[in-house]
Amino acid sequence: DENRVVINIVPAGGSVASRKDNPLLHSGEAQAVKVGINTYSVDDLDAVVESLKASRAQNPEMQVVLRADAALYYDEVQPVMMALTRAGIGTVNLAASMPGDADPASAAAAQE
Repeated sequence: DENRVVINIVPAGGSVASRKDNPLLHSGEAQAVKVGINTYSVDDLDAVVESLKASRAQNPEMQVVLRADAALYYDEVQPVMMALTRAGIGTVNLAASMPGDADPASAAAAQE
């Protein structure tokens, strides 16, 4: 959907398969932030802000879905949420997932 951008906070280390028996077995840390198809370091949220500002300038009605693994620490998610605010994004749809779940962003879109 061209009116929606999905932001994924990618968890560090471990595969979904390695966490099948214990889905919350995770370091809690983020490895990267994906905005659409672009991947950014968690240490470079200024680039995330600029990307979102550019997308929003092209499409002011853009919807944002923030997707994060349930095992991520809030301290890893909160800076990304602050970056969204800095980019002028006022409304964010949240999607949390457990390993093995269907894509929550797609599920959220299907419910609209």
